[in-house]
Formats: sequence, structure tokens, C-alpha cells
Amino acid sequence: MLFCSSLFLFGFLPITLVLYKITPSRAKNYTLLASSIAFYAMTDISHLWLLLLTVAVNYILCRIGARYPKSARAMLSLCLIYDISVLFIFKYLGFFGIEVALPVGISFYTFQCISYAKDVYDGDRGAKNLPEFSAYITMFPQLIAGPIVKYSDIDEQLRVKNYQITDGVMRFSLGLGKKMILANYAGELFIRGFSTETALGGWIGILGYAFQIYFDFSGYSDMAIGLGKLLGFDFPENFNYPYISKSIKEFWKRWHITLSSFFRDYLYIPLGGSRCSRLRNTLNLLLVWSLTGLWHGASLNFLLWGLYFFLLLSIERTPLYKKTAERLPVFARRTVTFILILFGWLIFASEDMGLFGERLRILFLSQAVSPESLWLLLTGAVFLLLCAILSTPYPMRLFNRYKRLRAPAVIAIFIISVAYVGSSGYNPFLYFRF
Repeated sequence: MLFCSSLFLFGFLPITLVLYKITPSRAKNYTLLASSIAFYAMTDISHLWLLLLTVAVNYILCRIGARYPKSARAMLSLCLIYDISVLFIFKYLGFFGIEVALPVGISFYTFQCISYAKDVYDGDRGAKNLPEFSAYITMFPQLIAGPIVKYSDIDEQLRVKNYQITDGVMRFSLGLGKKMILANYAGELFIRGFSTETALGGWIGILGYAFQIYFDFSGYSDMAIGLGKLLGFDFPENFNYPYISKSIKEFWKRWHITLSSFFRDYLYIPLGGSRCSRLRNTLNLLLVWSLTGLWHGASLNFLLWGLYFFLLLSIERTPLYKKTAERLPVFARRTVTFILILFGWLIFASEDMGLFGERLRILFLSQAVSPESLWLLLTGAVFLLLCAILSTPYPMRLFNRYKRLRAPAVIAIFIISVAYVGSSGYNPFLYFRF
């Protein structure tokens, strides 16, 4: 079930909110848990057993580790073995020619289990009971595609809710607008652009994909954060205008923030981080970025995408690059960074190297323009400019400054988005397949 579906917007969500509202405070987590299980069952009932088994295994092992500190290391090892094995079996057997159906949300809920086990190992008290832990892992707003939430982020909120109804409705509506109004049409430009087989069409296409994946994923994150506020939770931010970055390092501080934080806190720092020899640090970064790429799936393009960013980040660390970058104006640094990000998305979006090579040929070696690509430019230029503007913080600053216009704007965005929901059918989020 999708956040941007009529079933969710006019069925599941209002029923859940009403039930949650009338449930006594002490029992709200039970209502949340039941609603989350129902949500997952309506999304991927064939793998519901795996989600419930993963929750039970991690809870039991962590409870043992918390109660008997001497067994904490064994507990953490067993949790890691189980969670990584589940990921490997259901996500990476494709590397060996064995196709297994991918459970929805597996990359996100297993990572939350891993973070929880590591935090309990480090001395955090953890959940008081199984329903509380289950509600944390299965919470439907962020279950399918994040953000990745640490238990410490919402520990107290599982007991004392912090309802933010107005902000929650606004945040959810803005995220729905990002998905339905911007991301879906940007995806059409991506397909139509490369289908012209001209350089102009190819560049329109790759710009379309960059805006599609940003507004699609950040839109989902906005909806998840908004739903969290309606239920009394503050989820961490997942995006912070990544396309205004002046370097690749800054980009990864702004893009999919919770994933970057996970790898930093639970892999990079435990491996020694930067407090080691230069060679060891380089190997640490190589491992982190290889796994960051592979986290997205068992495909060569994802691995190469991770290695591509490892290479760029390694270059940025060199004295020559730092001296050169410091001399460039901010606009030039942002432009270069955005172009490098575009080539990263080209790798990411190409399922095989043959397709990647064909798209590179279209960008650089094909006919420059055609009537189809010129028409696509005429009809899509204003939209791409709008996407570029909305990828910066300035529209949101205006939105927050003129408070009287906020409610009418949000209502208009919601109505337009719902109209698209009713007319466009199935609208899956890109990160559902990761």
C-alpha cells in the first residue's frame, strides 16, 4: 500500500488516526503496532512472517544481552549474523543467479535492528517490552523506505507523545505534492529524453532523473515525518537541499542523511574512522562506499555508483583539489558538484553497463537535436526550472515567512495531488525496490 494511493489517503489513514485518537494513552503503542502490521500485510503479506520473525529474534537476543552483560558480545554477534544473513538471502543471492522475491522494506527494518542491537551492546537500556520494540521497528510511517530511525530518537516518545497536528498535515501534504506533482512528471522526462536519442534529449533526461529521485525520495521522507508528527513522534530529517552542495562531501551530509549516519556510526567509526593511518582510512572508506552502493541492491551499477563516490571523495581530500576548490566562486563549485552528481545518477539508473554505455553515447556522441527533443525542451524547460528552484531552501523560507498563505497553499497542493492520485493509478516510490 502506498502513501499516495486512494486506499491509504481515504481508508487506512483516517481509520488509523481515529482509532489512535480514541485509544487510551497506555495502549496507543498497541494500536500503532496493530495498524503497522495491517499496513505491511496490505503491502507485502507474503513476507509478513519474515518481518515478525526478525522483530522477535532481535528482541529476544537483545533482552538476553541487556540482562546478562557478559553475553552482550555474543548477543551482538548473533544479531548481526541473523540480520546480515536475512539481507544476503533475500537481497543478494541474485549475484549468484538465484532470484528471490525482495521483501518490502527489508533494507530499512534490518538496519534499524542492527542499530538497536549495537546501541544495547553499548549500554543503552532498550525497549521495556516486546510490543514497544515491535512498534519501534514496524512503525508504518517509516517501515517501507525510512528514514532509518534509531531507538534513542523516539525512546521517550514511545511513552510520552509529542503531537504536532498542523505541522504534520503540512509536512505530509508537501511530501505528497513532491511525489505526485513533481517526481512523476520528472520521471516521464527521463524516459522521453533518452528515447529521442539526441544529446539535448539525453541531458533533459538525466536532469529529469535527478529531480525525480530527489522529489520522490524526499517526498516520501516528508510524508513519513508528517505522519510521525500526527502520531506523536519526531523522526530525523533525511534531506537538506542536497543539490545546493558545494562538494561531494557536503552532498552526502545532505542526501539520505540517516543512511549516511548509519554507516558512519556503525561501520566507519568502529573501523577506526579517520583516527588511523592514511592507508587504513582509505580502505575504511572503500569498504563503506562499496557497501553503501550494494545496500541499494545486488547489481553491478550500484557497486560502481558507490565506488564512483568513493573516488570523488578521495580526490576531494587531496591538497591539490582543496587549493583549487578554494579559488573557485561558490556558483562554480555548486555547478561542478551538481554535474558530478548527475553522472552518478546516470550510473545509478542504468541497470547494466550496456545501457550505461548507450546513455553516455547519447549524451556525447549522438545527434545534437531533433524536432522531438526541441519540443521536449519547449514543454519541459519551465518545469525543470521550477524543480531547480524548489530544490533550494528559498521557496520554503518564503512559505514560512508568509504564514497567512501557508494553509491555502497546502490545501491547494493536497487537492492537486489527490487529483493526480485519482488519475494516474499505481505510483510506486523509487526506494521501495531497495
